[in-house]
Amino acid sequence: MAKYDNADQYSKPVSRPNMINWIRIGYNLPYVFHYMEIEKSSEGGNVVLLYASKYTDVHTIVNISGRFYLERGIEGRLGQDFLQRIKQNGFIDVKNKGGKFQYRVTEESLMDRLTTDTHATCLLIQKDCRVLTVHGSCDEPLLVEDALAFAKIIHNHKLHIVEGADHEFTSHQDELASVVLDFVRSYPPSSIIAGKSTRSRL
Repeated sequence: MAKYDNADQYSKPVSRPNMINWIRIGYNLPYVFHYMEIEKSSEGGNVVLLYASKYTDVHTIVNISGRFYLERGIEGRLGQDFLQRIKQNGFIDVKNKGGKFQYRVTEESLMDRLTTDTHATCLLIQKDCRVLTVHGSCDEPLLVEDALAFAKIIHNHKLHIVEGADHEFTSHQDELASVVLDFVRSYPPSSIIAGKSTRSRL
């Protein structure tokens, strides 16, 4: 099991150069990775789909709470007129409710997100690549609509909605584990990628 975990880049706010660095990560993961777990990252679900759109060595993908509509949720994090402000300064510093600095969003990373075409990316995933999307029915940051969009576009797709689950599956960990394990065990273990999306910073 090769594990990609980019949580460390979030632990020190000043060291976070890109808000959605996962776009480049998804397209540049080493080709030799056949078993992957991407966790502790708000972008895991999207990373594995980006990987599958470029490489054909993986035949099973698990997308947990991934975001389809990348243009959504930005204003809630960056505030109104974020495009104007980031073009003026080149970055936006995001603070928590107590006014404490959390991380910096660069203009480059924001543009990466806004110009990424999820629809086109999903269409590039090979038909022999099976994709499971798991989403909570009570997910507030990322609505079930995102999961339905993945299911509509990806050729070989299975959708499982966990009733009553929030974005982090707080009270539904057992069901989440059961659904993923059942799907994974149905296919050869040498061609599986799992991506977990926890609460997003954007």
